[in-house]
Amino acid sequence: MATRECTECTVGLNDPDWDCVHTLIWKGLEIGDVIEIQKNINNHWVIYIGDGDVVHLKAQVIPSFWSFASPSLTNPDLGQFSIDKLMDIASCCKCRVNNTSPRVGMRARDPQAIKVYALGKVIEYEGKSAPYKDWKKYTQQFVQECRFHSGD
Repeated sequence: MATRECTECTVGLNDPDWDCVHTLIWKGLEIGDVIEIQKNINNHWVIYIGDGDVVHLKAQVIPSFWSFASPSLTNPDLGQFSIDKLMDIASCCKCRVNNTSPRVGMRARDPQAIKVYALGKVIEYEGKSAPYKDWKKYTQQFVQECRFHSGD
């Protein structure tokens, strides 16, 4: 695979295991790719669904009468499924495709099945909290649930 020096940023330079989001997109992403993003203490994980969009868990937005003054009020303890642009989630962060199976014997779903599963979670939990007590620790588990199945 050809390498590319990113002209947009310096994230990921001199680190063979990580790229910036621009380079990751340049290399090419496929529907169903699991993308690991280095953020603070816990890495953040997203599932690529095409057209630059990803599904992931993020802090739950709290509707408020005062949202006009601060439209980004969130509850850091509760998570929600969301569709966002990869560029918005991973800008200025090291990232990489990590499609490694979490356990022996698990197989990747068909790319369209991955997309349907991920979007199904967004629809199923619209306006509700995700079913994880500490959502920040479960971003990896969620995307792996989208990508893999045990084959039973």
